[in-house]
Amino acid sequence: MILISTIFLLTSFLVGGSLENIPYDWTNQYGRATWNGSALDNFDITSGPLIFDRAIGIYPYRLGSLVEARTVILSGSALPDFSAPPDTGVITSKFFYQKGDYNLDQLDVEFKSSDQHSYLELNGFKRSYSGHLGQYQHPSGLTVPAQQSYRIDYRSRNSTERDLEFSLGHFISESGLLDSNSLGYYQEKITSSGLQYRKPFGPIRGEFYLGEMQQRRRSISPVRDTTFTQEIIRNRVFGKLDIPVSENNVFITAEANQQAAPEIRRSWYDFAGGFAVGKFKLMGGMSIIGGSTKPKFSLGFNHPTKSGQIELFIAHYNERIEIAFLDQTTDKSVQWFNAALNASIILKNINFSVNNHLYQAGNYHEFVLDPGAETFSIISQAGYLWNSQFGFTANLMDDLFFSVNYAHNEYNLVTLSNGIRDHLKIDLDGKLDFILRDRLDLFFSLGIQGWLNRESSLRYDQFQNIRYNNYLIEEKLNNVWPVSLELRAVVSSVTIYYKVNNLLYELAPLFNNSGSDQSYQITNELSFPSQPSQINFGVEWDFQN
Repeated sequence: MILISTIFLLTSFLVGGSLENIPYDWTNQYGRATWNGSALDNFDITSGPLIFDRAIGIYPYRLGSLVEARTVILSGSALPDFSAPPDTGVITSKFFYQKGDYNLDQLDVEFKSSDQHSYLELNGFKRSYSGHLGQYQHPSGLTVPAQQSYRIDYRSRNSTERDLEFSLGHFISESGLLDSNSLGYYQEKITSSGLQYRKPFGPIRGEFYLGEMQQRRRSISPVRDTTFTQEIIRNRVFGKLDIPVSENNVFITAEANQQAAPEIRRSWYDFAGGFAVGKFKLMGGMSIIGGSTKPKFSLGFNHPTKSGQIELFIAHYNERIEIAFLDQTTDKSVQWFNAALNASIILKNINFSVNNHLYQAGNYHEFVLDPGAETFSIISQAGYLWNSQFGFTANLMDDLFFSVNYAHNEYNLVTLSNGIRDHLKIDLDGKLDFILRDRLDLFFSLGIQGWLNRESSLRYDQFQNIRYNNYLIEEKLNNVWPVSLELRAVVSSVTIYYKVNNLLYELAPLFNNSGSDQSYQITNELSFPSQPSQINFGVEWDFQN
């Protein structure tokens, strides 16, 4: 207990963290991604070598399971993580098909061929979905998928530890506007590619990355009787040298970024150097954004123990703000201060973790809906977000796991946050050994979430793809409890899924003689249709050699 109390006292910030989604529909076609309670509007994301320019308008869960599984936030200068090198020669493929309510028809196919030095992976993904009010129906009446994703990944490694990885992806979203059933139209096409290379040159190890993304969005709103179009081309070049000095490591990084849109071209650069000594890692450098030079630094500390670990991270840096769709003549940046500490401990079959972290932004630019007009303005003010998390996982018995995670947000700017001040997540996962023990393996997952004290003024304009603060909205969003139940039956290499989203809505008639209680419909924003329950059925078939 003394050790646990010590960790509670030490914990004041958070390192790392988790990426989670707040869906606008149960298929994950649309929604917003958040990271430790914060919005991702001002951070690039990668999926392997693939790069996506900022997260505004980018919802990685929409693009398929492979993109979702490898999504990483690029905060400061960093190289995307190399995937794990192959260790054996094998050919595998996976077929996943899901059918569900509201015309859900989803297919995910993967193929992977590998030997001890390389692998090739192909992925195709498509999702058709109409929405429970038909708002996602294509306005032309065609039965085109709401999402199509195609991706190829190649990884190579030889005996000299030369690593090369290449990815190419093409992603198409096409549907009606999600906040309207009046034949609104939304289309987004993204082509992203990336190449990363790592090779030792004697005692020095060099790393190189080149990434490019092209994105085109087009929205047509019959209510506004207007069309919105945005085109972006994004390039990123990154280089790093690791130089051993005695028993320590010195590193130097250089990065160049460029964004091109109609009638505008922006460039920004980062240079940094640092060293790693034992458990400490120190970095310092500068950023050149819009002709201005800004300092940057970070300090990291990692201390593993026999029963857990403590991680500390402090950073100060500047990030370019993407406002090309509102003001094509201005190139602005926002100053960030991040501090985080993560502490965890494992006692027998129980794992505790306590995490806190602080984001503080100076001169943050916030989009605000002007009073009495359907126009946006940009205001600048200092902002902060403090996120506190606590969680534990316990092995109750053989094949039965129970976990609880709680997070609380404090902030002064709505658009810095995910709009949820208190988030409770309870999961129970286990195996039902007593049912058909000799014929199949049956697993279950029960997930309960509480989205509490939600911010109603945080809005998302699907037409312009922008989050904003509508401070005129006084109506509060209700506390909601999304509950999901999933059953998985495994026979050999075949897995059959049965999942119910928003289970409370399904069970409401058992406790309410008048039928389903409308309070069990999940509303993520006042302008979007609320979500009742959805039942999905799926099958996954894995093949090897």
